[in-house]
Amino acid sequence: MKFTIQDKQLRLDLSLSKSSIEIIETAEETAEIEFTGLRKKTVDEVFNISFRNNRLYIKERSPRNSPMFDTLFNSGWSSDLKLKIPAQTLLSGTISSLKGDITADRLNFCGKIKTVMGTIGIKSLISDGADIQNVGGNIGIDRFEGVLKTKSMAGKIVVEEGVFKDLSIRGVTGDVRLAGHFELENEGEVNTLSGDIHLNIMSFKGEAMILVSTMSGNPDVIGDFPEDAVQIKRRMPFLKNHPFKSFFPSMKNTCASFFSMSKDDDEVEVHAETVPDDDDNVKMILEMLSQGKISAEEAEKLIKALGKK
Repeated sequence: MKFTIQDKQLRLDLSLSKSSIEIIETAEETAEIEFTGLRKKTVDEVFNISFRNNRLYIKERSPRNSPMFDTLFNSGWSSDLKLKIPAQTLLSGTISSLKGDITADRLNFCGKIKTVMGTIGIKSLISDGADIQNVGGNIGIDRFEGVLKTKSMAGKIVVEEGVFKDLSIRGVTGDVRLAGHFELENEGEVNTLSGDIHLNIMSFKGEAMILVSTMSGNPDVIGDFPEDAVQIKRRMPFLKNHPFKSFFPSMKNTCASFFSMSKDDDEVEVHAETVPDDDDNVKMILEMLSQGKISAEEAEKLIKALGKK
């Protein structure tokens, strides 16, 4: 399935359930989407697809909305999507998958990338504003340049080498490992509940500092930076005004949004459900997760249940 984009700009609205997606740059002038192992009739049954005004919309249908339920959804079926785009294409919008992985060789992207049970792996990412969210899987970026915001509940967050203009990293039980050049225009933050933090500052420019905070993890900061450029604190994550105060409700919203993706095939945007603050219950769930009493999937389901009260 090929389509022509104008001015090398493409807005994505991708809402997947079981499927994974890989984004690949090519030397071609047209973009193309491939559905591995599926015939066109099957694709039409499983996916709602439209392209108009440089906007690509793909929504994986829910089982109840597909007449091929018995032959596909009950057989453990899944498909891998490949989105081939012309080199240097500027992407924006939302890429989301409930269970599938999201991978790419090189992206110039501004928008949201999120999964619940899959992993996110990008070899090179340039962004004026990337918001990357995960619940149970890992987030891995080999090379990064620009403004980065990430949230993860149980997975690792790793950036092998970056040039950070702005930075907000929030994890819960997974480790955070960042290496790169920090040229922050605003105060950067790296926070975890029980995950370790490894920060390798290859160079540091500007006056904006980096706040590193964790409750029970081990902070490890090395590199070339002024003494007052990094502040390391151990603080209770549920105290007033701490970043985790706003993080957990937003993570509940993220979980709820994935489970509402299959409501209406004609919906274009995926909206998170409104959920109340319930920090004490979320704290108890995350403590059980960190102690190994429940799995990441079970924790995610419990947080989702809180959002439906």
